[in-house]
Amino acid sequence: MRLATFTHDDFTDLIEAVEDARCLLQWAGPEYRYPLNETQLERTLRQGQGPLASLLAYKAVLTDTGETVGHAQLMGIDRVTSTATLGRVLVFPAWRGRGLGRALVRLVLGEAFDHLGLELVILHVFAFNRPAVATYRGVGFTVRPGGPGVRMYEGEVWEVLRMGLTREEWSRSLKSG
Repeated sequence: MRLATFTHDDFTDLIEAVEDARCLLQWAGPEYRYPLNETQLERTLRQGQGPLASLLAYKAVLTDTGETVGHAQLMGIDRVTSTATLGRVLVFPAWRGRGLGRALVRLVLGEAFDHLGLELVILHVFAFNRPAVATYRGVGFTVRPGGPGVRMYEGEVWEVLRMGLTREEWSRSLKSG
């Protein structure tokens, strides 16, 4: 798998992968509104313009077939504090359960630490999303204090975990396999 820049040409695949309002909130947080549309994605792409963009959006592409299988973003990139937030990580439904999420996250972390030279990447994930939490733990993320705490959805309380990974922790996880 490799990363490629997410562009206008990728909007349809991503929009189709977001099945419903619950899926959208779980994947993207409160910034987007259901149904996801091109206007919302255009706004996101604008944040990624310029040499010091605060957002980088990627698509995950299978190397052998060229098929797009997922999406991820580095958001809130702060070059002064050397931090960013990993977010909007999505393996498209037809490709889930194959370990692609872990591979995708590793590729984005490589961009964050090796290319951008960041020192800390954080993320927010709903505690009930056990596959995502396991994926993030599997690449070295640990639960950190702080964060939004909870989010409400149709009368349900969704606990939000704040997880983080430092450059040093990333390097240790690469050495340990």
